[in-house]
Amino acid sequence: MKTLNKQQGFTLVELIIVIVILGILAVTAAPRFLNFSGDAKISVLNTVKASAQTAAKMVYGKAVLQSQVGTAPTAANAGPEVEGVELTHGYPQATAEGIIAAIDMPDGWVSSSDVASGLVAETFTAEVAGPPVVPAYISAAGQIRIAAATADLANGGCYVLYTAAFKANATATETEPVTTVVTTGCN
Repeated sequence: MKTLNKQQGFTLVELIIVIVILGILAVTAAPRFLNFSGDAKISVLNTVKASAQTAAKMVYGKAVLQSQVGTAPTAANAGPEVEGVELTHGYPQATAEGIIAAIDMPDGWVSSSDVASGLVAETFTAEVAGPPVVPAYISAAGQIRIAAATADLANGGCYVLYTAAFKANATATETEPVTTVVTTGCN
């Protein structure tokens, strides 16, 4: 009687080839499907957004207690202030002296204002003596951007946009500030 030798399983060489192919696929394909860096940036920006919203509410509460609600800065007057935070209608202004003073900016983060002459950035570092390098300005729209890097501040970037409170006219009620996360450039 003749017995047939049946090969069962794979050879060691075949297994090694399959493992090498899977390793190459994992190294090249996984980063395209898993965007951990972009997700982490968005998560941090959402945290900064929540911090800005909370700070604005807390400053408004203090402004109400100190009767500092209802006035806005003018060219001649810097506007009211609560504990070192400059106000617009009781909420922090969209400046370094406003919302940035109200939140705890991480070291190295930057902010900007939307000024007609272009994007002006100011870098913040912890407890550095001396004046800031470039001042932040109040834009016509009353907005300031907050980001981890200057390159993220551009349109289509990766930043938190804080729009200050405003009144449409003298008899209107003020709107609350709006804080949004722009994630089109987060990758």
